[in-house]
Amino acid sequence: MTKIRHAVRVVAVLVPAVVLGFPGTAWVAGAATAQGIALPAAVVHGMSPARLPAAVGTHLPKHLLADSANASATSDNWSGYSEAACAACRLRYVQTSFTVPSVNCPAATMGTSGFAYVSHWAGLDGWSDGTVEQTGVAAYCHGTVSAPQYYAWYEMYPQLPVAFTGIQPGDAMTAWVYWDYSSTGAYHLVLTDVTSGATINTWQSCPAGSSCDNTSAEVITEDPGGAVPSGYDLAPFGAVNYLNTQVTSKAGVHGGLASNGYWSNWAVTMANGADTMASPSAPEGAAAFEDTWNAAA
Repeated sequence: MTKIRHAVRVVAVLVPAVVLGFPGTAWVAGAATAQGIALPAAVVHGMSPARLPAAVGTHLPKHLLADSANASATSDNWSGYSEAACAACRLRYVQTSFTVPSVNCPAATMGTSGFAYVSHWAGLDGWSDGTVEQTGVAAYCHGTVSAPQYYAWYEMYPQLPVAFTGIQPGDAMTAWVYWDYSSTGAYHLVLTDVTSGATINTWQSCPAGSSCDNTSAEVITEDPGGAVPSGYDLAPFGAVNYLNTQVTSKAGVHGGLASNGYWSNWAVTMANGADTMASPSAPEGAAAFEDTWNAAA
C-alpha cells in the first residue's frame, strides 16, 4: 500500500467569486486566451454569482492511501471513482449526470469553522498531479439550525472556485469537462441544470505556473475540508446517484468506470481513520454508482 500526500490550501475569508450577473439572465465573461488563441467567452445562464462563505481550496485527494492489489483507495476528502491513465496515455473527456441531493443540516456535525460542506463533481486530473479541471455543485450548512445553501461552480485548481446560486435539491444535473488537446490546449467545462435550463459554459486555460497533465478523470463526492471535524466537516447528504458516466482517452477510446488498456478504475472511500465517511457502490454497467454518506466524524 502506498501513501500519497498532497498539500491542502484553506483560505478562510469571504471571497466574491464574480462581480457581475443577474438572476435569469446570461452572465458573459471576457474571453481568455490559450496558446495565443482567443477562447470563447464564458456564458452563465439562469444563475447568479455567489459570495462563498469561505474559499476552500482542497480539491486533491488528501492523505490518499492506495491499495493497488484491489484497485481501491481511502482518502480524507474524496469518495467516488478515479480513472488513472496508463503511463503513456492521456485522458481528454469525462462526463456524468446526477440529481442534487438534499443536505440535512440538523444532523450535521460542524467543523471548527462552524460549517459542514459537501460537493459533487466531474473533472480531469488530481489523482497523481497538482491540478484539477472540474465543475459540479456544492452545499453547506452554517450551524444545525440554518437552512442549507446550494450552488454551482467550476474550478481550475489551484485557482479558487467560481460559484453561482440558482440550483436546488432535486434538480437533475449533467457535468462534463473536455481537454482540447488538438488546438488550444484549453478546457471546456459545462454544467447544465436539466430541470431549470440553467447552464455554466466556460473555456479555461491551464493555470499559470501549473502543469495540467490529463492523467486521470474523476467523478467524486468531496468534503473540501477533509472529512474531519476541523475546518469543514462533511455535510449529511444521504446519497447521490451518478449516471451516464463516460470517459474518453486522447486516442479516442471510449469507456467508463472499468479498467482497460488506457486507464485503471479506482474506487475511493472517504474515511477519517477507521471511520468511513462516504463510500461508492460497485459500478453498474461501468456507467453508474451510488455514493452514500455514512458518518460525520
